[in-house]
Amino acid sequence: MPVVAEHGFFFKRSHRGTGYATGPTETIEHHVIPGSFSIHVGLSRVQATTDGPLGAAVGIMKFGNEDFGPDPANWETARYGTVGNWMTAAQVTKGDLSAWEFVQVWA
Repeated sequence: MPVVAEHGFFFKRSHRGTGYATGPTETIEHHVIPGSFSIHVGLSRVQATTDGPLGAAVGIMKFGNEDFGPDPANWETARYGTVGNWMTAAQVTKGDLSAWEFVQVWA
């Protein structure tokens, strides 16, 4: 099966809350014509503030009918299969993150 298209992009998230609270989960939803997809996500940079602990997560929160839930520990970093939608999620604790997502379409 050859790759017929691919697309990648970067995104940034930050949190500047008080105490030890983790920032909100921010999501990016993708709705496409169903096909065979390969999805990969990853952190490219995490920068802590001086006000609290370092922490960040990025992952695939939903892939078609599979829902990995709100806990970042359960998010997938890569998924493959025939699907028409997926959701990428990111969460930051006291700082900034830069992340990436890379998508391939297979014939």
